[in-house]
Amino acid sequence: PKDEQALFAQKGLVLCYIELGDDAAAEKAIEKLLTGFAGHKRIAQVVYELGMDCYRAKKFDRALELHQYNVEHFPKCQYTIWSQVEIIKSYIRDGHQQAADTAYEKLLSLFGSEPTLATEICRVADTYLAAGTLDKAEKLYTYVLDKWPDNKQILWAKAGMIKLDIARGDEDSAQSKIDNLMEDFKNHPDLSLALWRTAEGYYNRALADQKEGSQ
Repeated sequence: PKDEQALFAQKGLVLCYIELGDDAAAEKAIEKLLTGFAGHKRIAQVVYELGMDCYRAKKFDRALELHQYNVEHFPKCQYTIWSQVEIIKSYIRDGHQQAADTAYEKLLSLFGSEPTLATEICRVADTYLAAGTLDKAEKLYTYVLDKWPDNKQILWAKAGMIKLDIARGDEDSAQSKIDNLMEDFKNHPDLSLALWRTAEGYYNRALADQKEGSQ
């Protein structure tokens, strides 16, 4: 029970109970994880990961609660900023705009000095884009571009602006920005991933056009 792997074994028990459909046992296992391993050096990581696992298992309320627990109990941790982003994304997906705005302000206030904040804001913008709230997405991408013009993280904001053009059907602007992205970030280690995510924008637009009966 004192071994580091016991924490991950406890998390594994939670997932087993979820897969078995035993919600009561899963809740007890979660409670044991949170109380029995409260001082573990990797508890924030496991709580974040378990929140993501619960989301994938469609246990959305529990996923949100776990991410909120992370933010409340471990405020200065990389996994905590990720949990705060997941809280915002959850509210966006559920259409709770006021709650999303409040959670976003909390992201800025708690993690304003974190070096990855620009990337996290882009993740929030990506969720607005996926939800079809294009004006909100554009506002956040623009905020990143204006605030951190020389930061390598603006790769994601520029890729987001391309996806906005694609969603709006502005093919010429999208292609021009793609050309600039490949030139400006040709040595960036994440360029290929950014282009792949941009390609997803075309794919999603094609699906939308197909659904509407367009050619």
